[in-house]
Amino acid sequence: MPTSSGVRSYSLVTAPAYGVTGTGLDQIVEYIHRDPGLAGATDGKDIKAGAQAANSLNQLIVQAAKATGAAADKVFTAAEVSAMNAYLRSNFQMQWTLLHGDDEAGSETGFHRVQDDGGSTRYRGEKLIDTVADGLYHMGFEIRDARFLNEDGDPNASVGQVAEWLTQFFTDHSTSATGLDRITDLIMADAGLDRRISDAQIAAGADAANGLNLMLRDALSATGVARDEWISVQDVVALNRYLRADAGRLADWTRLHGDDEKCLETGFHKVQNDGATTTFFGENLANTVADGIYHLGFKIRDGHLLNEDGDRNASLSDVADWLNYFLTDASTTGTGLDRIVDLIKSDRGLARQTEAGDINQGAKAADAMNKIIVDLIGRTGAHADGWITVEELSEINRLLRGNTALLKRWTDLHGDDEGDQVSGYHFVQGNGATTNFFGRNLVDTVGDGIYHLGFEIRDGRFLNEDGDANASLSDVATWLNFFYGQAPIILGDEAANTIDGDERGEQINAGGGNDSISAGAGNDLVYGGWGSDRVRGGDGNDLIYGGSGNDSLEGGSGEDIFRVTGSAGCGLEGYDRYDGGAGTDRIVAYGGKVDIGLAAFGPANGVEIVDASGASGAVRLLGDWNDNLLDFSATSFVGKLSIDGGGGRDTIIGSAGDDRIDGGSWGDQTLSGGEGNDVLHGGTGTDRLSGGGGGDTFQVTGNVGSGFEGYDRYDGGAGTDRIVAYGGKVDIGLAAFGPANGVEIVDASGASGAVRLLGDWNDNLLDFSATSFVGKLSIDGGGGRDTIIGSAGDDRIDGGSWGDQTLSGGEGNDVLHGGTGTDRLSGGGGGDTFQVTGNVGSGFEGYDRYDGGAGTDRIVAYGGKVDIGLAAFGPANGVEIVDASGASGAVRLLGDWNDNLLDFSATSFVGKLSIDGGGGRDTIIGSAGDDRIDGGSWGDQTLSGGEGNDVLRGGTGTDRLSGGGGGDTFQVTGNVGSGFEGYDRYDGGAGTDRIVAYGGKVDIGLAAFAPANGVEIVDASGASGAVRLLGDWNDNLLDFSATSFVGKLSIDGGGGRDTIVGTAAGDVIFGGHGADVVDGRGGNDTITGGSGADTFVFGSAWGRDVVNDFQDGLDRLDFRGTVPGGFKSLKIVATDHGASISWAGNEVLLVGVKAADVGAADFIF
Repeated sequence: MPTSSGVRSYSLVTAPAYGVTGTGLDQIVEYIHRDPGLAGATDGKDIKAGAQAANSLNQLIVQAAKATGAAADKVFTAAEVSAMNAYLRSNFQMQWTLLHGDDEAGSETGFHRVQDDGGSTRYRGEKLIDTVADGLYHMGFEIRDARFLNEDGDPNASVGQVAEWLTQFFTDHSTSATGLDRITDLIMADAGLDRRISDAQIAAGADAANGLNLMLRDALSATGVARDEWISVQDVVALNRYLRADAGRLADWTRLHGDDEKCLETGFHKVQNDGATTTFFGENLANTVADGIYHLGFKIRDGHLLNEDGDRNASLSDVADWLNYFLTDASTTGTGLDRIVDLIKSDRGLARQTEAGDINQGAKAADAMNKIIVDLIGRTGAHADGWITVEELSEINRLLRGNTALLKRWTDLHGDDEGDQVSGYHFVQGNGATTNFFGRNLVDTVGDGIYHLGFEIRDGRFLNEDGDANASLSDVATWLNFFYGQAPIILGDEAANTIDGDERGEQINAGGGNDSISAGAGNDLVYGGWGSDRVRGGDGNDLIYGGSGNDSLEGGSGEDIFRVTGSAGCGLEGYDRYDGGAGTDRIVAYGGKVDIGLAAFGPANGVEIVDASGASGAVRLLGDWNDNLLDFSATSFVGKLSIDGGGGRDTIIGSAGDDRIDGGSWGDQTLSGGEGNDVLHGGTGTDRLSGGGGGDTFQVTGNVGSGFEGYDRYDGGAGTDRIVAYGGKVDIGLAAFGPANGVEIVDASGASGAVRLLGDWNDNLLDFSATSFVGKLSIDGGGGRDTIIGSAGDDRIDGGSWGDQTLSGGEGNDVLHGGTGTDRLSGGGGGDTFQVTGNVGSGFEGYDRYDGGAGTDRIVAYGGKVDIGLAAFGPANGVEIVDASGASGAVRLLGDWNDNLLDFSATSFVGKLSIDGGGGRDTIIGSAGDDRIDGGSWGDQTLSGGEGNDVLRGGTGTDRLSGGGGGDTFQVTGNVGSGFEGYDRYDGGAGTDRIVAYGGKVDIGLAAFAPANGVEIVDASGASGAVRLLGDWNDNLLDFSATSFVGKLSIDGGGGRDTIVGTAAGDVIFGGHGADVVDGRGGNDTITGGSGADTFVFGSAWGRDVVNDFQDGLDRLDFRGTVPGGFKSLKIVATDHGASISWAGNEVLLVGVKAADVGAADFIF
C-alpha cells in the first residue's frame, strides 16, 4: 500500500464483517463499516481489518464482563471496569495490545487501522470511532490516576467515562433491523439529551422508540405498503388503520409513545422535548421528526396526525417523506453506484437542512441516472476489462448524446436549480452535504461530476447545465471505477511518491513527480502523471498510462495495456521503456497525432501489440537520438503506424503489419519490417535490412561511382519481397544474401542504367535461389570465397578462379561451374547443368557437393578422362542424370577419403560410368540402372545396387551389401590368409541374386545368413582355389536352405555356437569351434561338427549323410519329428567306417563310431 505521506488509498467495503458478541457492542463494528467519513477517506481493506479488530476486542470485553460479574446488571461502574482491566491484563494483555494496534512509523495495525482515519460519526459530542470506541479499547492498558493510558503511555479516557460508555453500548437499543434503527441510534448519540437527562432516561426513551419501530415494522409487513420501495400518503393512512384496528395493538402503541402529563414522562416522551439537539430536515429529530412518525397510531384529521392531546401534529405527507427516507432503499442497480445513493440518504449535513422529500427525490434521480450509466456501460462494453477510462467515458457520452430521448431524460434527471425551480439531482446538490470522498464533497462534486456524464465535453471536461466547465473526464472515470467497478483507488500528489499496491487490483493516480509505483497483483489501472516514473503493474491484467516524462513501464504478468497520447509537435509524453511481462500486452495510442516515444524496445519487452486504431491522426513509433534498439518482431500493429529511428545507429524491427521504416539520414542501420508488406530504406552506411513477413520493398539507388549506399544485408522474410533499384546505373551492394533472406524479387526495371548485384571483397553468401529477377541483372561475387545462388530465372554463375565456392542456380535452367576447390553446387528449380572436367591426374576440380533441386538436373563431364569428385551424394541432392557421353575418356564418380554417402537411387546414368567410394566408411546406393560399385580400398562399406542388375564389391572391412531390385552380383575375393574382405551382411532383394567368388582361394566372410537375405545362388565357379562360406567368431545363423551352390563350396561356421542349415543338395559343412547345431537338409552331406557339444539335425528324407567327428556321450543326433517310432525304429549296424543309422532309405554314417556304442542317449526325439 502507499508508503509516501502524500498518497491516499480508498476502497469500498464489499463484504462487511458483523459483530458476534450479541451485545450492543456489535453496533461499534457496524458503525465502523457504515461511517461515511471513514468510507470516503480510508481504504476498505483497513476498514474491514479495523472492524474485525474491534469485534475481537468486544469479545474480550464481554468475556471480562462475564468473568468478573460486571455484566450481571448491564450497568458498569468504575470499580467493575477496573476489575475487568485487571482480568484482561492478566489473561489477554498481549492479545489485547495487538488487537488495539498502533500507528507508529507510518504503519497502522489492529483497531488503529480506522482510528484517527476520518471517521465522522458523532456520539454525544465526541467522535464515535476516534474517541468513544478508542477509549473503550484502551480498557486492557494500564490504569494510572483513574485514567487508562494509551499505547504510548499517555493518559486517555477516564475509568469512569469508559464505564459510562460501556453501559450505554452494552445493551442494543436498535433491534428492528430496518432503517428506523437510525432514529434510536441518533437518540442514544444525541449530545443535547446527554447534557440534560440521565443515561437511564435516554436508554428508556430509546427502548420505547425501538418498541414503536418494531410495531411499525410489523405493520409494514402486514399491510405490504412498502413492497414497491415507496410509501405514499395513502400508505401512511393504511399503516394508521392497521395500528388502530386492534385495541390491544393501539394500547401498546399509545403506551410506547407515552406522554408527559403531570410532570411524569413515559415511553418515547422520556426523550421528546428533553433537550435533544440533533436536527434532521430542518427539524429537531427527536422532538419533531421521530415524534411525528410515532404519532402514526393516533387519529388523522385534515391530512395530519393528531398527538396524544388531540392536537394537530405532523402532516401525512411529511411522515411519508420521513418514512421513505429512513425505510425505503432508493438504490436499485445492484452495483457500487448504489453507494452514492445510500450516502445521499445517510449524509448528516444534507439531512440537517434539506427536506426529506427533496433528499428522496434527489436520491431517486441519482438512482435513475445510475441505471442509465449501468446500461450504457453494458452496451459499450466499457467495463469489459474491469476499468472505465477517459476514452471509454467519451464513447459512453457520444452514445448518450446521440439518443435524443435518452439525453432529454438524462437532462431532466440531472435537473437544475434556476430561479425558484429545483429538479432532479439538484434537489440534493449544493444543499449542505458534508460527506467527502477523495477529499471532495461526495454529493456536490463527485456525484454531481458523474451526473454530468450526458453533457457536452470540452477540453477534457464535462460542461455543466450552464455551459461551464465541470469535472474532468479523468476524475469521473476514476470515480466510476471506484463506485461502479468497486476498485480500490490510490491517489498521489505532486511530489515524488512511492506507491505500493496489493493483490486487489487498484486504480493508481500517481500525480506529479518522479514516482515509483508497484501496483502489485490484480488487474490494475495506473496513471503515472507527469515526471519520469517507474511503473510496475505486477500480476494481473493492468492498464497503464505513463504520462509525460521518460518513464519505465512494466506490466508484469497478465495481459497489460500501456496507453499513450501526444506528439513531438504537441504534448510528447517522452521516450519510455516498456516491459510487458508475461501475457499478451499492448501499447495503445489515443487522441490525434501521436508519437510513441521509445528509448528502447525489443521482444524481451514483452509487448505483443501496438494499437493506433484509437488515434485520429498519424501515429509514429519514435526513437530518440541515441543508438536505439526498436524491435517489434514480436509485436503486432493495429491501425496505421510508421517507425522512425530518430538519430543514431538504430536497430529497428517492424511489426507483423505493413510498416514503413526509415533508418534515418546517417549511421549503419539494422532494419527489419517484421510481418506485413513493409517499405524499408536503409540509406547510406552498411545496413542490415529485413522485411519479415508479407510483401516487402527495399529501396536502393546509387552505384560505386556515385552515391553508393553500401554493402547491405537483406532478409525479406515471408511473403513476396523485393529489392527495387531506382535511378540510373545501380549497384545493389550485398554483404550477404540467401534464401533465409526471403527476398523473392530483385527489380531492375525502374533503373535506366545497368544493374548489378555486387558482393564485396569478403567471403560472400549471395543466394538468390528464392528470388526472381525483373529486368536485366548480372551477379558478381566481387572478391573472396563466395557462396552464390541464382534466382528463379535462367542464370549463369561462375564461382571464380580460386577458392571453395558454393553456387546454386536457383529456379530456372541454370549453368554452373564451380572450378577448382571443394565446391558446393546447387541447381535449384529447373533443368540445371553442372559442368565438370579434369581428373585426379590433371586439373581435378575437387570433391564437390551437388543439389539439383527441382527439375531434371544433370552433371555433365566434358574433356578427356574425368573424375567427378563427390564429397557426398543422395536423392536429396536432386540430380537426376550424370552424363558421361561428352567425355572421351573413362568417367568415374569418385568419393573422397571420408565416410561418404553416395546415393544414386534417384539418378540415371548416361554413358559409361563407374562408382568408386574412394576411402572411408562409405554408404553407396546405385542408380536405377545396371551399376558397377566398388566400396573402395578400405573401410566398412554399406553398398546398395538399387534397381537393375548391379555388380557390387564391398572390399575390405565388415560390409553391408544390398542388391535391391534385379539380378545382382556380389563379387568377393581374397581369403583369411591374404586379402580377406571381411565378414559381410548381404541382402539380395528382389530378383535372382548371387554371390560370386573370383580369384584364387576365396573365403566369403558372413556375419549372418538366412533365407531372408534373398541371395539365391553362391557361385564358386569363377575361383581357381577352394571357396569357403565362413562365419565369424560370434554365434551365427548360417541358413542356406533357400540358396543354391554353383561350383565347389564348403560351409564353415567359424567360432561360436553356430546354427548351420545346408542347401537341398549335398553340402560340406564344418561347424567350427563351439557347440553347433548343424542341419544338412536334403542331399548327401558331409558334416564335421568340430569342437564342442554339437547337435546334428536330420529331417525327413535327409539323404545319406556322413558325420566325421561324432563324439559319443557329447554330441547328439536330433530326429525330432522325423522317426515316428523313436529309437526302436532305427536300424543301427556296424560298417567298416563306423556306425550306420538308417531309416526309410535314409542313412547317417558316424565315422569311427562303434555301433554298440550308439544308444538312445545319443538321440533326441
